[in-house]
Amino acid sequence: MKQNEPAHSLNSARLLPGGVPSVLSLRDERDERYITRGKGGHCWDQFDTMYIDFICGYGPVILGHSHAEVNAAVIEQLAKGMLFPSNSPLHDELNAKLKQLFPYSHGTLFLKTGSEAVATAIRLARAFTGKMKIVRCGFHGWHDALISPFISWHLYEPDLRPPRLIAGIPPSFSQELLAWDGEDFQQLIDLCNASRSQVAAVIVDPIQIREPLEENLKQLRSWTREQGILLILDEIKTGFRVSPGGVQQLYGVQADLTILSKAIANGFPLSVVLGREEIFSLASSLRIMGTYNNELLSIAAALKTIAILEQPGVVDWLWEAGRQLIAGFNEVLARKQLLDDICSKPYRWPCLPALWYKQHSTLAQRLMPVLHRELIHHGILLLANHPNYICLEHTRADIEEAVQLFEDSVNKSLKQL
Repeated sequence: MKQNEPAHSLNSARLLPGGVPSVLSLRDERDERYITRGKGGHCWDQFDTMYIDFICGYGPVILGHSHAEVNAAVIEQLAKGMLFPSNSPLHDELNAKLKQLFPYSHGTLFLKTGSEAVATAIRLARAFTGKMKIVRCGFHGWHDALISPFISWHLYEPDLRPPRLIAGIPPSFSQELLAWDGEDFQQLIDLCNASRSQVAAVIVDPIQIREPLEENLKQLRSWTREQGILLILDEIKTGFRVSPGGVQQLYGVQADLTILSKAIANGFPLSVVLGREEIFSLASSLRIMGTYNNELLSIAAALKTIAILEQPGVVDWLWEAGRQLIAGFNEVLARKQLLDDICSKPYRWPCLPALWYKQHSTLAQRLMPVLHRELIHHGILLLANHPNYICLEHTRADIEEAVQLFEDSVNKSLKQL
């Protein structure tokens, strides 16, 4: 691994052009680093420094960067054209595949981003039920009506901060959106009861539902059905990664509406809303449309990505590699007597490994910025207190090297405190 540059400080305020926080904010007075290329489970910056990438584009890169088979499918379609004023046989093929993976679904809407797919599902739910209030559990995109009031997500420990408004969003938006933390079903029941039967749907990111996952998810499905409330599963993170059919296939649960994105096309921009026939019968009247919704390169990429993910052992490897990474990190932390302060754990599933800094630990909070600066310097891209991502082309050697570099980073970080 080429390590020809000195360590740099993190600039936590820096954002990527799309507004996503730049974890690789390696910036000081001397230079600014950018990722310029990627292959498999690795990335390189403009200085040709290599990184083992466990961020994977915040989840979409499930097979690996610049995957040859996906690229070939996209190039083949590009030669034929990418945007036409009608559906394509590729749309029909992907629609059939998604109905096979999510057998309750009748309708399919293709969009480009997770945020607009969530907005689409919410509009469908409100139109179908005639009710306006939505209960949210997790992060569901940046649109005003879905992020107000703001609450933290991706937490293993209770968030003591109250729901709060974000500048630029009218306060009235928070009146139609109710926040549930996924912990206490009685709180969910109370929220719905207090809204006088005006709740159209509960939208849930499954990673926010607490253990035992299967039991709690089935309880949520049963209760919403009894109450006549639609269940929207936001499987943007979990779809295709925890299993080809997401948590619904894994646990035998069927939502009323499902949202997919991220891993569906190995990084090409695509999101999908699936739903029951009677709900989707309204879609044509709801003015859900976009210039790029029929774009075909992402459809071609999705068909090839899903075909690869359905091959025997592929998703199993995402789980196994995550287990190895988690176990390796924890062995290092145990040797350093840090497990009470920092630990690695599955973010619900091993294919989403997390490195968790305990909120109550002063040492953990002091160590977090130092250690993540050292991880980047040693060639590991990893998110703190957030799901990380395994891709198919991460090898056992990558995992072993990452564990060794993690230990080197911990050792150097402790010396700086």
